[in-house]
Amino acid sequence: MLDILESSENGYNDYFNIQNLSFNHPLTNSELEEFRSLIFSLNNLNQIYFKGTIDINSIEAIKDLLSISGFVDDSLIEKCIVASFSGDELKSILNSRYENPETWKLCYDIDDNNYMLADIPKCRTFFSYIERIKLLIEKEELSDFEKVLKTYDIVKLIEYSNTCSDLLPDIVINQEANSLGFNKIFTYILKSLGFKCFIGKEKLSNQKESFISAVDIHDDKYNIDGIYLFDPSMDSLSKEIYKNDDVRMINYNYFGLRLKDINNSTHGDYLTGALGILSIEDYDFSLARYLNNRNSSIKKEFLRLDEICNLSYEELYNRIKKSQIIPFETIELAINNVHSNSHRKENYSNLLRENYFSRKEELFNPTVDEMLEVMLK
Repeated sequence: MLDILESSENGYNDYFNIQNLSFNHPLTNSELEEFRSLIFSLNNLNQIYFKGTIDINSIEAIKDLLSISGFVDDSLIEKCIVASFSGDELKSILNSRYENPETWKLCYDIDDNNYMLADIPKCRTFFSYIERIKLLIEKEELSDFEKVLKTYDIVKLIEYSNTCSDLLPDIVINQEANSLGFNKIFTYILKSLGFKCFIGKEKLSNQKESFISAVDIHDDKYNIDGIYLFDPSMDSLSKEIYKNDDVRMINYNYFGLRLKDINNSTHGDYLTGALGILSIEDYDFSLARYLNNRNSSIKKEFLRLDEICNLSYEELYNRIKKSQIIPFETIELAINNVHSNSHRKENYSNLLRENYFSRKEELFNPTVDEMLEVMLK
């Protein structure tokens, strides 16, 4: 810490001019003693960052010293923990006692090294919510496809709002999300369950942008092996209009789509960015677009896909193309298996089926595969 404190001309530490401190390693006793000297002197300290290889013990020691100082107002000092910790260490930080917990900001990873900050109370609520869902799903011993469906059903119960925050803790606390927020919370839960996920972009007919999740699924129980698209925001229903949760979970038209299925939207929607290039039917043209693309955001998307899937472009392209259509009968079977203890019976199943096919006619044009299947019957 000595190199952070500024010195005056006479060689003494000028504590009064210090406004920000940054700790990036486990603190020694002498460093902690110097911090004690600082906060027991007149100073302008208003922000502390904990980062790098800082350890929990150092954070606790600083926290305790702040609570007993008569020269600083702990409620006016922002404390930011931006270091990476293991799951157990994170729980220890969240379970600690804080004088002013809202002034402590904790860093959480939303998308593999894409970090955001939220205060301790929000983080406690958020991680508790994620942990409860994980325990619920793991307790039910579901297959991978069933885990995705269960997560989809949970996320669909969030209320859609185009003007709300897309920060994960805010989504959990307010139970509101926009298109990006729905897909962020959906993929975050799935990643915590071990799935490989990627959030891509979709261009709407009005030229506005929405988001969609690509999930890699291998499930022998349902004979599903491929990369599929999901958008819980498009299958959500307003709780103000539809009070019953069973009714609010009735939509599954944006559940388990192939990349090329999106391009059959009756509204003219289509995939953009990396997913748009991967959805091109002609491999040579797709590869040329991939190799010659100079758009920095698309390049970043492909880097993310490479990190997530660890596949060459050809391998990723082929895995996407070989992803077989998931028929409604398979989705219906998974719904019945996941919700087997529910009160939903035959009437609901009939309503589910009618809703799926009537809504599909409104949202999507039939694919070539589907037209051939009808012609060959």
